[in-house]
Amino acid sequence: MPFYDRSIELAILSHTQKDHFGGFLYILDRYDIKKFWLSQVYSSNRSFTDLLAKIETKGIDLQLPKAGETAEILGEKVEFFWPSDSFIDQNTFSDSTTHRLLRQTGLDTNDFSLIFTFAVNGIKILFTGDASPQILSKLSSMSLGRQDQSKLKSDILKIPHHGSKNGLTVEFLKLADPTYGVISVGKNNPFAHPTKEILNMLESQNVKVKRTDIEGNIVFKIKN
Repeated sequence: MPFYDRSIELAILSHTQKDHFGGFLYILDRYDIKKFWLSQVYSSNRSFTDLLAKIETKGIDLQLPKAGETAEILGEKVEFFWPSDSFIDQNTFSDSTTHRLLRQTGLDTNDFSLIFTFAVNGIKILFTGDASPQILSKLSSMSLGRQDQSKLKSDILKIPHHGSKNGLTVEFLKLADPTYGVISVGKNNPFAHPTKEILNMLESQNVKVKRTDIEGNIVFKIKN
């Protein structure tokens, strides 16, 4: 973005863990964000409380997308596959300490990651947050045998959970059937992500891997 541009039309937070939302605390101080998409599950982390306070103080349009919903970005389609209303209802609760729009959970907040596709000029990108194998299996089984099975098929797949073994499954990878797999991961991270299991899995399916720890920003130039 040009240095003089201080406006962001849309910000997306896949789920409420600090390695995903921490940077927004600084972005909100510097930029004018119009709309903010967020998973519905609350975090009691003080930094997340600060984030919500900044969003409300600035009057940002906070939206909580769910499975089955669609949206538009610059005239292009976004389709949400997770989390579902039923999963949220069965695995969350609200109490006096919870933000009025959000809910608490005893599960790992990774399981509530926003999973959605964004199609632009005929190229489909599938975003998965830090979704666990259990959640990806739910999506795989939900799609099997249905006419909408092809909706998860993508050209570019954001590999879940930084390439951790607690993420991508063979079944989900075959369902998505991407040409490229993008792994967002820190250089020399203490978790040794991405794991050999995931890299081998991608290689066996002939997926071209792009990694932020090796290449920095990953940019795809999509022609009109």
